Amino acid sequence: MKNIFIKNIVLFGTMVLLIVTSVLSVPGIRNNQNTEPLKSQIDVEKTSSAETKGDDVDWWPMFHHDLQSTGFTTSSAPSKNNVLWAVGNWENTWLSSQRCSPVIVNNTLYTAACDPAYPLDQTKNIDSNSLFKENLPRDNRFWRDNKRLSPLLWYEAYAFAFDADTGNQKWRTRLTEQHFIGGSPAVANERLYITTNYDVFGLEGNLFCLDIKSGDILWNFTLYQRYTSPLVYNDNVFVLGMEVDEYPTIYAKLYCIDAETGVELYNTTLGNGEANIAPALYNNKLYISVFDEETSYVYVCCVNASNGDLLWTKELEGTWFGSSPVVYNNFVIVSSTYITANPSGCLWCLDAESGDILWDYYTEEMCNVVTPAVAYGNIFLPLTNYTDFSNGYGEMHCLNVTSGDLTWKTYLGYGLDSHPAIADGKVYISTEDWWGTGGFWDGYCHCLDAFTGEIIWNFWLAHGTQSSPAIADGRLYIAIPGFLYAFDDTAPANNPPEITITGPTKGKVGRTYNYTIVAHDPEGEDVTVFIHFSFEPDGYSFGIVPSDQPIIFDLNFESPISFFIKTRAQDASFGSSEAAYLHVNITEINVKPTFLIGSIINVEPDGDYSFITVNKVLSIRLLPPKIRLLSYGEEIVISNDYKGFVGSRFIIGRFKADFD
Repeated sequence: MKNIFIKNIVLFGTMVLLIVTSVLSVPGIRNNQNTEPLKSQIDVEKTSSAETKGDDVDWWPMFHHDLQSTGFTTSSAPSKNNVLWAVGNWENTWLSSQRCSPVIVNNTLYTAACDPAYPLDQTKNIDSNSLFKENLPRDNRFWRDNKRLSPLLWYEAYAFAFDADTGNQKWRTRLTEQHFIGGSPAVANERLYITTNYDVFGLEGNLFCLDIKSGDILWNFTLYQRYTSPLVYNDNVFVLGMEVDEYPTIYAKLYCIDAETGVELYNTTLGNGEANIAPALYNNKLYISVFDEETSYVYVCCVNASNGDLLWTKELEGTWFGSSPVVYNNFVIVSSTYITANPSGCLWCLDAESGDILWDYYTEEMCNVVTPAVAYGNIFLPLTNYTDFSNGYGEMHCLNVTSGDLTWKTYLGYGLDSHPAIADGKVYISTEDWWGTGGFWDGYCHCLDAFTGEIIWNFWLAHGTQSSPAIADGRLYIAIPGFLYAFDDTAPANNPPEITITGPTKGKVGRTYNYTIVAHDPEGEDVTVFIHFSFEPDGYSFGIVPSDQPIIFDLNFESPISFFIKTRAQDASFGSSEAAYLHVNITEINVKPTFLIGSIINVEPDGDYSFITVNKVLSIRLLPPKIRLLSYGEEIVISNDYKGFVGSRFIIGRFKADFD
């Protein structure tokens, strides 16, 4: 058993209930050719996109930016990790974006977030079995420990509009009770479209249409789905869903809905299984990935957008789809995953007209769980490795879109569970430590050179995220549970704080040991201090304190343990320190006959033992033979039935002692 006493800290943690599949990497390439990317393609693609868009600003109006789901924008993008503004705070993580990524249109940012509703209205017809706090996704430890919440609660989903320049909230709309955000919004014709579902485990949900100026709900459409982002084209909304037959039989569906009225125009049954994330559109054709968990069957469908006719279906190898399709230069790019003890993945390139496989790229023991991005003639493929579903790491692979040739790959550490964004010759992606293997349930936003894979900058995210970056008008936007960030090169640079942790690295069972953490900020700003104890894998603690104010806490253990304390600081301008570690080993008291002579600093009797801090003490043991000179500050634990002399400054005699 262990007792923890923490002073000057607000203690809470976060847990992750996410099971994702991926593992060690030995990528193999088939049908490869050597083709180098050209940096001049940046200007070529900016010109062509701007001409077709007919607008001075290339906004980010939907999931993965555009109808082809390329994840590429002609906008300039930050070369530095300077934070222009941030919305949120660590003591109220209602702004939990879950899988929702922000979109930006006409200098307004739109997103959605989940808030646990309270108190529970007992008159509502709610299935309480699925609504206890232990079932909450992500952030759930905070929600469980938050005393403002009742034992039973449900979700409430909200849509938001923020000023993209300042972060000021324009409006907030409660969509409806008992909902979970699983997809990203789309904005078109002064309207916002977004899907929700009743809880993280349920399938029944809605497609909402809101007025983007007021946030008023104009209509909603009921459909079964899980993680779905709508696409708007020719005044129609295309959204993926499912039809549930006798469980577990599920049919993947495509719905076409009038964008003005919310009236269903047609629906198309794609086949058994679940359609994944979002369709991509090219030449009036919709491309959709579908997987069937029951039959381990994955396939891509091509549908006529005008009438819903199913044009072709292509079965691929694998058991699960990690991505939606991406269309680029008449190629359809999609990845599949092989669910095994150590999952692997494969990226497929299909002909958009026929569905014929042009090439594939197999990644042994690494798999893709998000939609890749395409730009500059290259595919940017996030991959995650998990050995037996633990100790994961991520890599970004860059492939030539024509041949599948590997151009570069970059190790990124944590798992990659957000879709990448490409702009201005740079790749942006967020990472997430799914199992807390690094100490925190945290992550990073990385900026990479799109042509070399070199990491230009990263930004520490105190909470990992599945929300993906969005870029518009030279700015980068990221949502994590608790915060929404805007990055801009015009924002002032920030000197990050420094943090130290001091205290004993060795100890004995039953003793209390004192530890001190100090965070220093060069600008003197208040700092948020994050503390993780490795014996508490469920989360971490943090508190906001002035710069240089010590955080002091005591640890006491009733059994042996080896652990580490990890701490990090973030200032009010969101500059973050490097992590500081202190490894501690607490052992049993194991007294052995020992002759001791020397000077001591302090004696502290405690029950059957005395704890002595030494200056210089010579120790001699006979069985087994061992002679050692203990240095300043070391501690000896001796049994109180000793034969010898212990003064305030001196010790001599034979004792039963333990100091290893």
